[in-house]
Order: sequence, then structure tokens, then C-alpha cells
Amino acid sequence: MVDSGIYLSDHVPVKCIIAFPSGVGNNSDMYNKKNNPNKKLCNILRWDKGDANMYYYITGLHLQNLQLPYHLLSCNCDVCNCCHRSDISKYYNDIIDVMIYAAKCTIPSVCSSSSKAYWNSELQQLKEDSVQAHLGWEAMSKPRHGWLNNFRLHCKYKYKLALKMLYYHNFIYGRI
Repeated sequence: MVDSGIYLSDHVPVKCIIAFPSGVGNNSDMYNKKNNPNKKLCNILRWDKGDANMYYYITGLHLQNLQLPYHLLSCNCDVCNCCHRSDISKYYNDIIDVMIYAAKCTIPSVCSSSSKAYWNSELQQLKEDSVQAHLGWEAMSKPRHGWLNNFRLHCKYKYKLALKMLYYHNFIYGRI
């Protein structure tokens, strides 16, 4: 991953350096996909909850074991009439399979039905503020009067109001 601070997007660029060792084997059996029609579709990856370092490690480890199509380096085919498209596609799919395998090992996934389309960073911050205020209130023996209780209630209602407003706004405009 390239992390220089200039990328404002939440999409992370992938940097790949390929060394050409001799005698590379193919471990494609471990990346095969299994189809299970009874399995609920849970395919949203929670990169914020995963172990990115382990993902990079597993990806690097398995990418090194891919069989590289050396003959493509000296290909003189015309772009429109290239006879190596299947080799290129296979190599591309092998790389994608490695990335999927590493993600399955290290990045938790959630079902699409559990995601809220209207959730954003402002709601996340309000929720965290509300939880912290509640924890502080609990630590002080749950006083029913005073500034701490008022602060807890203020954080709670501010979060609930923002949640309700954003939900209804998205509901009215058909985003939910």
C-alpha cells in the first residue's frame, strides 16, 4: 500500500513488485472458489476491522508462489490479434484469487443486509460520543441529576436525532 498522505480517497492503491525467481510452482488449488447455494451472501469486507499487515503478508507470500508467464515478456503479438489472451486472463485471475484468499483469511465480512446506506463518519462520531458519555456516567454510579447526567442525555439525544433525521432524509429520497 502506498501511504504518503496525499490520497484523500478511501480506495487504497495497490503497489506490486514482481521478482522473477526460477522454478516457481503453482498453488492455484488453494484459491478455488466453492459454490454453496444455501450460504447467505455476506460479502462486504470491513477493512477497518481487519488485520491489514497480515493481509499484506499473506498476499505477498502467495503472489511469490504464482507461476509467472515468462513467455509473455517476449510476446510480439498485435494488440488486436494477441494469441496470449487466455494466459493473461489466467495470470490476472490468479492474482485476484490470491487477493480474495488473503482477504478471507484476515478481513471480516458482513452481510449486505446489516449495512446502513445512510451511515457516515458524523453518525459514527456522535455514537462514540454517546457511548463514552454513558460509560463515564456509569463509572460515576449513574447519577440521575447534575451536569454528568445532562451531558449523557445531551449526547444520546443528539445522536438519536441525527440518526433519525438522516434515516428519514434517505427514506424520502429513496436511498433506503
